[in-house]
Amino acid sequence: MIVAVAGLGLVGCSNQADAGADSSSIPESGPVASKVTLSESLTHLHGAAVDDVGDLFAATHDGVWTVADNGDVSLAGTSRDDFMGFAITSAAGWFGSGHPGAGSDMANPMGLIASTDTGKTWAAVSRVGETDFHSLAATNSLIVGFDGRQLLRSADGGGSWTVAKATVSPASLALIEADLLATTESGLMRSSDAGDTFELVPDAPAGLVLLSTRASALWALDTQERMWVSLDSGTSWSQRGNAPGAQAIAAVDDGSAFAISESHVQKVSEGK
Repeated sequence: MIVAVAGLGLVGCSNQADAGADSSSIPESGPVASKVTLSESLTHLHGAAVDDVGDLFAATHDGVWTVADNGDVSLAGTSRDDFMGFAITSAAGWFGSGHPGAGSDMANPMGLIASTDTGKTWAAVSRVGETDFHSLAATNSLIVGFDGRQLLRSADGGGSWTVAKATVSPASLALIEADLLATTESGLMRSSDAGDTFELVPDAPAGLVLLSTRASALWALDTQERMWVSLDSGTSWSQRGNAPGAQAIAAVDDGSAFAISESHVQKVSEGK
């Protein structure tokens, strides 16, 4: 499973800065960071994800873009729509949500849309003209989205939806194994019943705003632009360096993740 979540410059949300555990008590390892300049700026980054072959994609106000190792960026398809929510799964395809760009034939809001050809083309799935998912997370069997008012889930690829019972306002969502993680003003929250109930994760770093998962790795960015990784669904964490200016992150594996700003892409890896 690969998940991307809305960025929206959330690293500046200082109202979350005091939530969670004291970060000074959480172990830090020596990260190795490689940073390259993008061939053109990516404005209004809303999310990012890595696919099964290791390619990095960034969802923006102006479409989904491929980001190469050398920093070259290119439009993944022809859509210049505003992708507020974005997620990649290994078998169920890509999912997105947001608003149509200039000249687009998509409804406003787009509802849930999907691509089965690595973002070259997109088709409407459900909630067309009704929902703009600000945060979106997906696995091959479950999709969870937040539309700014309520948390919704679908177990049939977006064909039908159920409103989750819990009342939360997540900045970012991530699905890992049987857990749903959400960054909130109160701190990192975890649900084991697809959003019907949540509990605060007591020892999570303070001020987490962005989440991204791949396999057993849960990566996060906090309000101080620090990168973190957890290998046990958010119970324990290790710091993995800094990502100045990052607006979106994408987990690669247990030991590395990408952080993207408007002008740079940075890969943070565990020091050897």
